[in-house]
Amino acid sequence: MGVEKQSATGGMAVGRRGVMIELDNICYRYPAEGPEAGALALDDISLTLERGESVALMGPNGCGKSTLLRLLNGLVFASAGTYRFDGQVVDRKAMHDQLFAKRLHQRLGFVFQNPDVQLFCPSVVEEVAFGPRQMGLSAVEVEERTRSCLELMGIGHLAERAPYHLSGGEKHKVALACVISMSPDVLVLDEPLSGLDEESSAWLLGFLLRLRDAGTTLLISTHHTALADEVAHRTIHMDKDHHIVECREA
Repeated sequence: MGVEKQSATGGMAVGRRGVMIELDNICYRYPAEGPEAGALALDDISLTLERGESVALMGPNGCGKSTLLRLLNGLVFASAGTYRFDGQVVDRKAMHDQLFAKRLHQRLGFVFQNPDVQLFCPSVVEEVAFGPRQMGLSAVEVEERTRSCLELMGIGHLAERAPYHLSGGEKHKVALACVISMSPDVLVLDEPLSGLDEESSAWLLGFLLRLRDAGTTLLISTHHTALADEVAHRTIHMDKDHHIVECREA
């Protein structure tokens, strides 16, 4: 499998050539109930992400970076503005269509900051195979994708281990393998270096560079300037007031 892209639209319409993600004047407020009731998390956010582009999203804690990534993944929905993925509007109505939601999650791979949020199967091999099975692939292709991803991440020796028995770095590799097994068009990572030791961080940085150089579209939320400088073609900065204040080319 390597890091070569296996792009497929999965039946979704194709938008403007080259534009994968397009946000126009997005605002998001927290729900009316809860500790953040009604608070503004994203304010008038407009940006595009081109196919094959690698972008770092930076800013202080609480500025809205994680909320923005959750919105891209269809986990929360804009209070105002429009989000399009490859030309198709993504909103609450669209995500109520199970087929649309399934295809979006195949094409946009989201790696959470905390891998424990993603891992729920009794073994690593079952974790990595889960996504391809949900795609309806044949047993042979599921096995091939799973084997390739385990080899790619260097975690074949962990195949029969329970994810909750793994180290933090090993869990990050498994979570990434689960997403890569879906061959997404866009890979979104929330603070990928969080909680990793020096060796695991160096491995992940090298892997992200390989993905970028293979043409994978990347959006990475990070506090690490070194990661942004090495991996990103462009850096987007958000401020404490939930605005985009700067876009810097590499």
